[in-house]
Formats: sequence, C-alpha cells, structure tokens
Amino acid sequence: MADDLMADDTANAAAKTRKRILLVEDEPSVRRVLIRALADYDVIEAANAEVALDLMAGAAAELVITDIALAHMDGCALAARLHDRWTEVPIIAISGHFGDRDLEEFGFDTFLEKPIDVKSLRGAVAALLCND
Repeated sequence: MADDLMADDTANAAAKTRKRILLVEDEPSVRRVLIRALADYDVIEAANAEVALDLMAGAAAELVITDIALAHMDGCALAARLHDRWTEVPIIAISGHFGDRDLEEFGFDTFLEKPIDVKSLRGAVAALLCND
C-alpha cells in the first residue's frame, strides 16, 4: 500500500513538472495522433477556439498548437486573441490548406503543414519550450 502511494506521488510530481501544451484541432482523429506524439507533455485539448480561450483563462499553457481552419473563429483570429493576453506564449500553426507564407502576418512562431510529420512536430515543440 505504501508503494502505491509513493508511485502516485511520483506520478503527480512528474505531471506537475511537465510542460503544458494547448492543442486546438477540430478533427478528433488528428487530435488523437498529435496527443500520442506529444506524450512527454501535459496536453490539454480543445475542438474550437472558444474552448481554447476558456482553457487558457483557467490554466494557461506554455505553448499553443492550433489548426487554422476552425469553425466560428479560425486559428489566425485565435492567435491574435492569445497574443493580446498571453504575449509570451509561442504558437504553432498547423494547416493542410495554407502555407507558411500565407500566415506570416499573424505572428505564429512556427508553421507545420498537414499531414504532420511527428519528428518535425516534436522538434518544433522542444525548440519553442527550450527542451533538449
């Protein structure tokens, strides 16, 4: 029993030290793949920009990854809202419809084209969070 409590404490401590990432993606299958790829991080997920803003207000993430093509509020508008309130939080844009040149003016820190290359995603996340 004491071993179980110690294991729980260790797991809780590890979860508290993991960097938090907010993933904003409206396709559940894409979210699942990206969450698995980011298993070393504490990933919170949102299916739309409005939920993402609510989650950030509750417990700000250290990095945001957002799809561009979202219903109601697109990823560009979300980035603008995030930059207004959380100026230091880096944002990665992901899209299968737009290119990095199309998105230069919106202040994204990195752009990844869909389908996402997992190695590129992990590298971009690590670089922006200053992880080795």
